[in-house]
Amino acid sequence: MNRKKLPILFGLMSLLLFGGCRRPTPTRTPPLPSQQRESLLTGPISLELALSPMPPRYDRLLFLDFTLSYPPDCSVQIPNLEERLEGFLLMGLYERPAEEENGRTRKTIRASVLPLPAPRHRIRPMAVEWTPTNNPNTPSWELTRPLPIPIEPLSPPPSAAAPAKPVPIPRNWRDALPLLAAAAGAFFLLAAGYYAARRIRAAIRNRRLSPQERARRELERLLRQRLPETGRFKEFYFELTAIVRRFIEETTGIRAPEQTTEEFLQAAHTNPRFPPELLSTLRDFLLKADLVKYANFSPTPNAALDAVAAARALIEMKP
Repeated sequence: MNRKKLPILFGLMSLLLFGGCRRPTPTRTPPLPSQQRESLLTGPISLELALSPMPPRYDRLLFLDFTLSYPPDCSVQIPNLEERLEGFLLMGLYERPAEEENGRTRKTIRASVLPLPAPRHRIRPMAVEWTPTNNPNTPSWELTRPLPIPIEPLSPPPSAAAPAKPVPIPRNWRDALPLLAAAAGAFFLLAAGYYAARRIRAAIRNRRLSPQERARRELERLLRQRLPETGRFKEFYFELTAIVRRFIEETTGIRAPEQTTEEFLQAAHTNPRFPPELLSTLRDFLLKADLVKYANFSPTPNAALDAVAAARALIEMKP
């Protein structure tokens, strides 16, 4: 081979070698959608659900926007959403004002929920009730389909996780004190979170009750304490009159807690929303309660039962 052609040959081989070793162009992963839309009901009455942010995770709130669309000549109502959520804790509920668009009424209800550790997460089927405005005595129902909602796990699957390292067991019990303190702290945080969640759910349920339902529950809770049976009549009468006064304030507008008994009776006598036939019962109930609360009068158990009966009659009044 001619020596003059050797450099040219080596140059061509180098180009072929290094030209095939170029860095590959990285592929870009498409971004995840920030919102997911699902149609739960179609037809004259339609219900669409928008979930955000996506994907749902245990460490953040998930917002569910239920949008109803229906003709303006009917009224539509969906059931209690808290009972339709499986594997979620309802944290808040907000209903936007209805809007008219293209000859139809649109109404959006936003629910903020928190995923809980559960076997499955889904929205159960809902019975959407709709009633024509020209014939309110003929309601109809449409049933939605169930919607499963997968929740993204906080940790990778066990197959992809790195093998766990062995944890050395402390030989001295004092060495375990930090671990015990950390476990106690974690247990305390979990208990506090569980208690706070129960308080939040109880407050939400309590706000949805009518004044009568709320007063009935408070009265039943007071009776379960069995205060008269243990001789704590003064405490019992204070709580009993407070329940009745709060109920009357919410239903008639009388500022009962800030008034004396005589002032309150005078306000009830002049209030047109207070039934006149219950004024005698109210006067007898409050005056007998004042004897126990402020005059150290000791009633009999039968008198306490009569006070409970009078309180029930006042709670069941229809202003």
